[in-house]
Amino acid sequence: MKNIFKFTVVVTFFALLSSCKKEESDQNAMDFKFIGVKDTTVGLGETFSRELKIYYLGGDIEDVTFTTIGVPNGVAITYSPNPSKPDLTLNQIIKVNSVADTGYFNLNVVAKGSGGKIYQRTFQLHIPAPLKFRPKISLFGNQTVIITLNSPYFEVGYSAFDVEDGNLTSQVIVTNPLNINLQGNYKISYVVTDSDGNKDSVVREVIMQNSLFALSNTYNCSSTNLQTGVVHSWIGALSASDTLNNYGKIFKISDCFMANPVFFYDAIKDSIFLPSQTFLCITPTDTLNHTFEGKGKFIITGSNVNFVLFYTDIYVDPNSGNIITLNKKDEYSI
Repeated sequence: MKNIFKFTVVVTFFALLSSCKKEESDQNAMDFKFIGVKDTTVGLGETFSRELKIYYLGGDIEDVTFTTIGVPNGVAITYSPNPSKPDLTLNQIIKVNSVADTGYFNLNVVAKGSGGKIYQRTFQLHIPAPLKFRPKISLFGNQTVIITLNSPYFEVGYSAFDVEDGNLTSQVIVTNPLNINLQGNYKISYVVTDSDGNKDSVVREVIMQNSLFALSNTYNCSSTNLQTGVVHSWIGALSASDTLNNYGKIFKISDCFMANPVFFYDAIKDSIFLPSQTFLCITPTDTLNHTFEGKGKFIITGSNVNFVLFYTDIYVDPNSGNIITLNKKDEYSI
């Protein structure tokens, strides 16, 4: 009975000792990581190579063995050297044969130390199908369209077709950033993806344009006092509104600094109208509130668009207190 007890104690002691050694071994297993794995595209019949770097983070130095999970048919992924020890740079080699599966594949790179520690990273491998098997988007109408500012945009249409999947028009994703109330150039994108993950994309350019866009320029200006015949000249500018069609702005009317009135063009009457507007402005003779109001016309000579404006300039004489009304004609020419 004593011998049996003694034997049991010895066995238990060695079992505990063995367990402790195992735990100690696990605790000393090398800790590490690796970098360099990124999403990539490799074509049929191509070979791609990139460097991966193993970093030692602690524990006993060990061999690290690399494998890849989820590799599609017709693809071979190898590592050289394999196994490797940190700190070391090794090569990941992706070889795609000419009849491999095509599409997008999520692959898992697993690195295992000989002591049992595992570190893994995921990347996406894209193997594009041959061009003849990719989907194709066709736009109806013009690829560049000019739209009048503040007018609605009507999509004239598109279609998408794939040799294997057939009609994919309903699966086209359209991204339309167009703002009909803001002048500018916009790009509407059309993207379609087939069942293999192959994509096609096209862009339609939409130019949202004020009808007066050609008016925006710097001009030689002359202002005539119709009562006295006195003329003075300066450099001014006209600009089309970015938000309202057929509206524009005059920079420095009648050489009055800080007087930048807004005008609009009436296409039916073929006339420009300057609604009554008041500005505290600086003129060659005073700094006062001036009120401007009038109408005018475009004069088109060849490719040049000139501008003639008849208007009143009304202000209060600071010395007499009398209301002064000046009748003027301004001419803007390139």
